[in-house]
Amino acid sequence: IKHPDGTEYQGGHLDGKPHGEGLQTWTTGTQYRGSFFLGRREGQGELTHKNGGKYVGEFVEDEYHGSGTYTWLDGSSYEGEYVRGLRMGAGTMRYTDGSVYKGQWLSDFRHGKGTMVWPTGSNFTGDFFNDHMHGKGKMRNTDGSLYEGDFASN
Repeated sequence: IKHPDGTEYQGGHLDGKPHGEGLQTWTTGTQYRGSFFLGRREGQGELTHKNGGKYVGEFVEDEYHGSGTYTWLDGSSYEGEYVRGLRMGAGTMRYTDGSVYKGQWLSDFRHGKGTMVWPTGSNFTGDFFNDHMHGKGKMRNTDGSLYEGDFASN
């Protein structure tokens, strides 16, 4: 099916809408391959953006929802839980500099309990609030020094 806006769809359909397994390609170059339910991305799928970013995982009502992995063009990646398109719940973020955060997320921010490890070997385990080390925690540096106590905005 080729739509008036240039979007193309190949696959199962019901009542003129994508339904079942299919492939949809937008004129922007973005492409989705996976499950559809009455015209919406629903179930398992793979969405590749024209900028090279790619999401593989669960969809509900056209949004990332459930378990999935997003990989950016620069090689950084997030693997974990999504709610309505946002990182929420448990997940692991791998940054391009080699840093890794593993812990809780809320509305796309590191928030709750987590551990951050830097390529130098330094690490922090404790509370995060709105993407900052904030609250109780332990910071161990590469020289072996350890700080245990309160953190405020990193």
